[in-house]
Amino acid sequence: MPLNYEEVKEHYNNQTDDYNFYRWHDIPGTTYQQTYRAIEHHIAPLIYEKVLEVGCGAGAFSLLPLKYRENVHIDALDISAGMIKQAKQNLGQRENINYIVGQVKHIDTPHQHDLIYSVRCVEYYPDKWMFFQTTARLCRRGTHYVIVTKNPYSIGRIVCRMLGKRHYKIHDDYLSPGKAKWFAMNHYIDVQLYPCTVRVPFLGKRLSNALWRHWHKKPLTAFRSLFTESYIVVGQKQ
Repeated sequence: MPLNYEEVKEHYNNQTDDYNFYRWHDIPGTTYQQTYRAIEHHIAPLIYEKVLEVGCGAGAFSLLPLKYRENVHIDALDISAGMIKQAKQNLGQRENINYIVGQVKHIDTPHQHDLIYSVRCVEYYPDKWMFFQTTARLCRRGTHYVIVTKNPYSIGRIVCRMLGKRHYKIHDDYLSPGKAKWFAMNHYIDVQLYPCTVRVPFLGKRLSNALWRHWHKKPLTAFRSLFTESYIVVGQKQ
């Protein structure tokens, strides 16, 4: 059965109040640190005032754009009211953050955005083309685009499938790097893919971290993709 929005919304509405901890911090390795620093590398040089975060979840990465720019307004969007509630609890009520419950195709703001970023969200959208098309509509010419998504063809993911390890159904629709680049290139220019998190199965996090340090600023290649658990898509609105 194909993924649908109601299943995704129900799944995240049912998460406990410490979602940020067990999703990002209570897992082996350095997934959160690698993800944060990889996004940081791509966002830090950019100039922006109006930001749209698609799939803010419980706010694990929502404050990152505020680290480098003052007077920034963030529209933090999530399909789950439960996740928005946790984001408000974790981040507090801030004048420069507008929390929105809903799907990206229904969003209606009085302004266009000059930075759109999303961390591990696009895989939950049944219509991937719509995701890229709609986000392009919500931004002005020159807007930068930073999207993180899971790589279904990493060695770790392949090994899990071979061993029959199951996960939630909503995690079954990952977007391959090739498709992600094709979708993005139809709406953005200067599209590039980069490793975001790197993991070498069975050999520990020391080697994984060493490879990440060498790779996360370099374009994703077929070889690097084998050890890249999640990757970043960057581009710019024409």
